[in-house]
Amino acid sequence: MVLHVPTIANGGRWFKVYLQFWKLYKYPEAVRHSSHAEQPVLSRFVLVPGLLVTTVVSMILMFYINNARKPDPSLYYYVTNYRPTVSVIVNLIAHTLAFAHVYVLTSMINFSTRLLLRQYAPSLDRVKWWKAISTGNLDVSLPSRFLLPAAGFFLLALLPATLWTGALTPTMLYTHQNLNLPVQIPNYAADTDGTYWNQTWTPNAIHSVNYTSLGSFSYTPAYDRRISMLNNAADTVANQDLHISTIRNDRTTFVYNTSTFGVGASVGLLPLDFGDYSLQVQSYSYNETGYYTEVYCSRNDTADWSITEIPPDSTTETLKNIPSTYMCMGETSEGSVDYFLQYGLSPDGDPNNHSIVAMDAYANHATGNGSVVIATGTGGDKYSQLNHVQCNVTFTPALFEISVNLTSKSISVGALSTPPNTVEDMDPTAQPSETFQTWSCNALPDLGNVTVTDIYPQANCGLVTTAGQSGLGNIATRALRQLVDLSTISGNLLQSDLGDMFLGANSSEQVWCNTNVKSNCNDYPLYPVEHAIRSLLDDSLLAFASAQLMIANTTKATKMMASVQVVQFGTPQYIYLLFAFNLLLILIFVHEMLRTRAWRHLPVFDYNDIKSVIAASSLGGTALADEISVRHTKAGTFWAADSKDMVAGNVHVQMRIQNDTGAPQVVLAERDDVQRGLEKSPWLMRSRRTYSSSEWKVTPSVHERAMDDDGSVSSMGGSVLERGGSGALRL
Repeated sequence: MVLHVPTIANGGRWFKVYLQFWKLYKYPEAVRHSSHAEQPVLSRFVLVPGLLVTTVVSMILMFYINNARKPDPSLYYYVTNYRPTVSVIVNLIAHTLAFAHVYVLTSMINFSTRLLLRQYAPSLDRVKWWKAISTGNLDVSLPSRFLLPAAGFFLLALLPATLWTGALTPTMLYTHQNLNLPVQIPNYAADTDGTYWNQTWTPNAIHSVNYTSLGSFSYTPAYDRRISMLNNAADTVANQDLHISTIRNDRTTFVYNTSTFGVGASVGLLPLDFGDYSLQVQSYSYNETGYYTEVYCSRNDTADWSITEIPPDSTTETLKNIPSTYMCMGETSEGSVDYFLQYGLSPDGDPNNHSIVAMDAYANHATGNGSVVIATGTGGDKYSQLNHVQCNVTFTPALFEISVNLTSKSISVGALSTPPNTVEDMDPTAQPSETFQTWSCNALPDLGNVTVTDIYPQANCGLVTTAGQSGLGNIATRALRQLVDLSTISGNLLQSDLGDMFLGANSSEQVWCNTNVKSNCNDYPLYPVEHAIRSLLDDSLLAFASAQLMIANTTKATKMMASVQVVQFGTPQYIYLLFAFNLLLILIFVHEMLRTRAWRHLPVFDYNDIKSVIAASSLGGTALADEISVRHTKAGTFWAADSKDMVAGNVHVQMRIQNDTGAPQVVLAERDDVQRGLEKSPWLMRSRRTYSSSEWKVTPSVHERAMDDDGSVSSMGGSVLERGGSGALRL
């Protein structure tokens, strides 16, 4: 590209110079041309096919940036498993397309400077510079005033290859695709005989557990998952506040990044076949109905829930360090009563000083919620801060989105519908038209007549038929009753595992508060208790769902959305830059086409063709050689074909056309041609070097001699510049 970039502060003057720049390339009428010495018209448009190809490819790349593509398993497999081969192919294509760009750019420079060589008289160093930038080479023998722009253009010529490589290199893009593959989730189908999820909880029910390589599964998780449930509950506050993952209560090695909400059981338990996309799927998500569990606790010092020791049968004195049997009992808020046995330790023989925590949980059908009450030993017991805590529990059916990351093996659960925007309950017994059996007591036992074999006489307790209501069917009721089972079996000789869990949750919260300088932590002393109970309930619900999959084997299919790795050619940044560069090149091409009238009168002679240069220089006579020789003699040196020869580099030349044959000649420039080039030449002709005109004088021309057929030389007229005269000349 021939650009005229004058350093002019005034914008109006710049515009005038630009107009002059356009006029400059209209050939003077005095210049005569020979049509057979001009480049054919079609050959001037050899740039168009390459520019057309690069434009089409860049537009295709632009189109696919923001258009989702279907995942191609074959392409993904090839790209991920044959990276070296793909890299070779990409580099080959990138350099081919980059060559088209560089060829267009250098060819336009070549065409325009060949026109300049016919009109003006550049120095040999300038012609050498033209050759360097029109071939994309870095000629380090150029004078410094030409070397710097030549180096800049050389770096510019490397840009297309860089852009094409970035725009074609395959990268992995994550897209959400509907692969039409089902995900199996638990289905709570009709279970009228109470074999599976519809079992009725009783204090003395049989607890059946299935042990597999993936873990233990049952509908009574308090017995087979007690330790993991208590550990999760103790850490739940810190895990949620510090965003620490919670390990699932099985052997799938998956973890939850959020609360479980009792959903996502099928992840890792049931095989999921992605078919041809198995290598591409990095994560997937699906929807599942569960319970949005909320727990709100308070302290009620007048609560009718207490712990009383049952006197031993063999002695009237409680023995020190021997576990005692206690009756946890009281009246519920809805008017009914509840009680169960629990064991604890009286370390000093005092029945009132026992390390025991009793937690009762039941469905309050009058309010449609669940209730949890906690009682502890007296006499300065370490668990006393938990005494008289009462909690209200709500189970609201909600739709959850389960997001599974197969790479990190993590699960995230988010509610898509939270109260009051609810969905249909997944528990069939939670429908108002359904009923189910629940355990209920109507009278508290007489501790003086209680025997181990008859703790729950039929006159006091039994099964009753209960009407279903949303969020409080048999599934939610059994989840609440798991808290009772945990309380019953969590006592040991030294401590209460249940009580230690609550203390651990509270300690984690205090550590987090102190670390994060939270001033309002003391305002919510029961916050850790609420989260711990919620964790126990969520783990119970998750255990029920897992048992439906592994024991009942009842499932239903739901749709999934998969995050699939698809192959994208290039990155958007490189594609945008490439498209802009290609568009700029098109504008430059059109600009040059209009400015030079499609390079009208472009001579066939090309200074990049060594054959043409040698032949044209020979036809130009010996004047050029004589001038170089004379200058070297004046300088006390001699010409030795040194590429860095400054003396020869300052000699001005011009291409002439023989009037009779039309053959191009490279001749020593005449003074008029040099002067005209100095006054009107564009940027590619300008120079900051100042010459004394005493170096020049006009003599009869010897450089426009033509060889006759017999080998003699005849003068063609004209003049040459020799030393002599006065004044200064700026080139």
